Amino acid sequence: MSVLAGALTNIILNVLLIKNYGAIGAAIATSIAEFIVLSIQLYEINKNIKIKEIVIESKNYMLSAIIMFICVNLVRITNLSGIKLIIIQFILGAIVYVFSLILLKDSTINKMIEIIKEKYKKVVRN
Repeated sequence: MSVLAGALTNIILNVLLIKNYGAIGAAIATSIAEFIVLSIQLYEINKNIKIKEIVIESKNYMLSAIIMFICVNLVRITNLSGIKLIIIQFILGAIVYVFSLILLKDSTINKMIEIIKEKYKKVVRN
């Protein structure tokens, strides 16, 4: 049902917006349609799973993503462009995201670090 609602919304908004706004209109139409799909799916899934609990458990990931977004976009003020910019943004984004999770003491990242430490100890012993 959500996909049908999203598709119909997208078609209607595309017809209305593309004439005047071109690709921007198509992007706006698609964004609104996807938001409708998301809203319907969240409403339906909330019957079985409490979204509020998921959001609370995801706070470290959301905060890390915001910090990563800011850092990656700050790289744009440099004179870099093209593939060099993309590579630097990718590497910086990954480092900032993981480092943020470590600083926030995320349980999943801490478990991963412990597993890596154990594997490293086994390699060093051999």
